[in-house]
Amino acid sequence: MSVEMVFNELSLKIPFDSKQVARRQMTKFIDTLRTSTSRGVKRKLCTTNNFDYFQLSVDYQIVQWRNDSEVEREERSFLRSLQDKNDPPLPDIADLSVETNYLGTRPIGLEYAVVFEALAISIQSEEQWDCHRLQLTVTRLDEGGELVDDLIDVYHASSRNHVLDHTTWITERNRTNITSGSDLWNRRNELIPNLKFCDLTFEQLTALQEGNTMLRPIIRRLFEFEDYCKNWQSGAFSPEALPCLVTTDSQRTLQEYGLERTFLCPDGQQRLFSWHVRLTPLAWRMYFIPEEPKSPKQSGKMIIGYVGSHLRTSHFS
Repeated sequence: MSVEMVFNELSLKIPFDSKQVARRQMTKFIDTLRTSTSRGVKRKLCTTNNFDYFQLSVDYQIVQWRNDSEVEREERSFLRSLQDKNDPPLPDIADLSVETNYLGTRPIGLEYAVVFEALAISIQSEEQWDCHRLQLTVTRLDEGGELVDDLIDVYHASSRNHVLDHTTWITERNRTNITSGSDLWNRRNELIPNLKFCDLTFEQLTALQEGNTMLRPIIRRLFEFEDYCKNWQSGAFSPEALPCLVTTDSQRTLQEYGLERTFLCPDGQQRLFSWHVRLTPLAWRMYFIPEEPKSPKQSGKMIIGYVGSHLRTSHFS
């Protein structure tokens, strides 16, 4: 799936002082959208179903801007062309096992951007939107059943220059363009050749259809593992070198629930898996075993044993 654009509805929480200011900012907004599509982002703007009725200023909604003769026809037509493809509107993904917030408010557009690795687009109504990254707070249950907060980066743009900062990311995302778990599985030797997969993961990955909430987080983690392995030419596994936090299960958990973490590996051997990484926004885990390089000319490998919902632990049942 190519990179999508999603509108950050929080950027119109405070209307502009006048129609004139609103028109100028909408011109900048359209330029941001045009730059995004010219760089390979999908020609569709994902929005909530009330997008047309957001207030740009007093008595001046987006739907009125779209019919405003004082606005360049090309600008209005361009936005309409992106909106015509918005069928259905932005889906509600509130049914998650975590809570998200941005400055105390549930951000529908930013939440979508995190889950589906989309580019969040804002109208530059406040200084806080003049940036190429935002941080979303995700509240979840940790291994011990305690509520903890994670900060997750959101790719964001409210100007042409912000989009240009994301050119490499957009290109890389579109290069892989994985549409489903089955697509990922069929292309695994091409895209992630240093990762091995246990038999169980075939069913787990191929069950992920296009649009599944967990597809992009899983793809992101697997590519992070692949990038690590490509550069792992010698020595022991260094978990701190990964961009994501990986941990091992406690001895108590392995004693009580070790069978749930024992998987048949590609070489026909049953192995106990302890290393794992969290997968959000749902309470999922990916279990793996790192394999050191066998010679200076070979890269390290990782065996992926399990991709799915949180397994039982001594603190989490």
